[in-house]
Amino acid sequence: MNRIAELRKKLGLTQTRLGEEIGVSQQTISKYENGNENIPGDMLLALSKFFKVPIDCILRKEEEQQQREQNDRKEIMELYRDMDQYNRDTWIIMGKRLLGGQLHKYNENHIV
Repeated sequence: MNRIAELRKKLGLTQTRLGEEIGVSQQTISKYENGNENIPGDMLLALSKFFKVPIDCILRKEEEQQQREQNDRKEIMELYRDMDQYNRDTWIIMGKRLLGGQLHKYNENHIV
């Protein structure tokens, strides 16, 4: 995700109004905010100029999320390394069961 919605709301703008300001539709702004569409370089530049922030400020949330995920992976690996083989095997079984339940729940809510 990115910070477009946060920056837009800070200025009290609707998606429609922001789209008008930078020359795209409300639907495009929605896709950008939800991460459903990559933001082209020219649009990042337009958003940067409009909000008066550097481009990396617009993209920061994505980077922060990646950093949190990297920290989580590191913590998981540290915990795993400290376990004996029995607990490692148990953890893997539990992880697969949790993932299986997650996939089952996902499949119920989305047509696959």
